[in-house]
Amino acid sequence: MNENNRKKEFLETLSKIINNAAASGNIISKKEIYSCFKDILTDENMYDVVCKYLIDAGITIKGYEQTGSFIHKEVTESNQAITFYEMYLDEINAISEPSSDTVPQLLHTLTAVRPDSPDAAGELSKLYLPLVIKLCENFEHMGLTHSDLVAEGNLALYEAVLDYATLPDKSEDRKNFEKYICFRIKESLQAAVDTELGHHRVSNHLADRINALNNASTELAEDLGREATLEELCEKLSLNEEEIKQLMKITIDALSVIQTDEE
Repeated sequence: MNENNRKKEFLETLSKIINNAAASGNIISKKEIYSCFKDILTDENMYDVVCKYLIDAGITIKGYEQTGSFIHKEVTESNQAITFYEMYLDEINAISEPSSDTVPQLLHTLTAVRPDSPDAAGELSKLYLPLVIKLCENFEHMGLTHSDLVAEGNLALYEAVLDYATLPDKSEDRKNFEKYICFRIKESLQAAVDTELGHHRVSNHLADRINALNNASTELAEDLGREATLEELCEKLSLNEEEIKQLMKITIDALSVIQTDEE
């Protein structure tokens, strides 16, 4: 297999992985990546290069670890934001577990006595603020700060409490209520993370560009009888050199490893 065919196969496989990830909420497994590249990459280090490239594109890789932890998009918070967040946690920790009859009583007020009761909605929301903190832990290091996650979760909690009163199958059962608000909070947090990562835009756009680079490289090679230069690819795709280099970097690295293995 010549170099151009190697590049084409690599780019097609990478594009396939990106599209598969996009179709699954921008998540893919390490096992699937290894399976797709098993006949292309022979060096274990190149899988790290591929995984890092995908992670930088906003894709979460299940089962991929580096330095003992999952790789996600890290964010930094100011010292002031951290201080306020820690103060908020102290306030939340002071909230005691509701008694067995507190939640049903508030649910009765919310759903039967006064469906629009702001007091009942507010009291219920306050009781479940610790739940928001707990659920937010599952979305850490995915592009949003702790403060942003909690703010999103708290808003989802309050909206879920208000909406619960309007459900046709609502009940005053605590377990059903908690199941509902958990679902709503997690749904909102996932949507916030997906929006931050821009997973549809990033994945689809990146896949389109990789396909375009693949097709342009093949067409130019056939027309010119040689590998296209960077300038020729820029002209063909109407992209600048940095954009072309970014798309080519992982391919060039991979081809280099493959060629070294065969020598």
